[in-house]
Amino acid sequence: MSTPGGRSHRVTVAELPRRRPSLAVRSDRPACIPTTTSPLDVLVALLLLFGGVELNPGPMTSARSTPRDTLPLGVLNVRSARCKAALTHDVIDDHRLDALALTEIWIPSDAPDAVKLDACPPGYQVLHRHRGTSDQLGGGVALVYRDTIKATMVDVGNYTEFESLAIKLTGLRSKALVVVCVFRPPGTVTGLR
Repeated sequence: MSTPGGRSHRVTVAELPRRRPSLAVRSDRPACIPTTTSPLDVLVALLLLFGGVELNPGPMTSARSTPRDTLPLGVLNVRSARCKAALTHDVIDDHRLDALALTEIWIPSDAPDAVKLDACPPGYQVLHRHRGTSDQLGGGVALVYRDTIKATMVDVGNYTEFESLAIKLTGLRSKALVVVCVFRPPGTVTGLR
């Protein structure tokens, strides 16, 4: 606070007008230090001190926490694998996945191989089931898997209500496994009740 001569001095609580006479205030404390604390003040202070607060940190995993007889597997609705190749690579790497099923890949069957293979990071391969050619937009499903795993497509038929891709994975830490990725576009179900 400045004085008429332009010099400043420190203001103490004792110099301020008291609005709450029921509170006992020590006069030697500066005005910026509260005399009482609420639980909310303590919570905010602890959060600021500890830091590292995330909205949803998810489960904590490490390379050693995955049992040898399991297959880390994920599914992701990418809505254009062509535009989100880096995201797909990050999801596989961050979660140490052996396989990742993708829906709505939006890659036509007549796309160049470079576009089709862009969804898989180094050390992985990909199998696609496309919705159609470049004149048919959207859809399609795929499975990105480690190249140490043998994958063969399983025929489950063709359906108009949904898109599906069934793949038998062998050479895993566990027994052979059939993974089925299904995507039902909105508004396609006609005969089910």
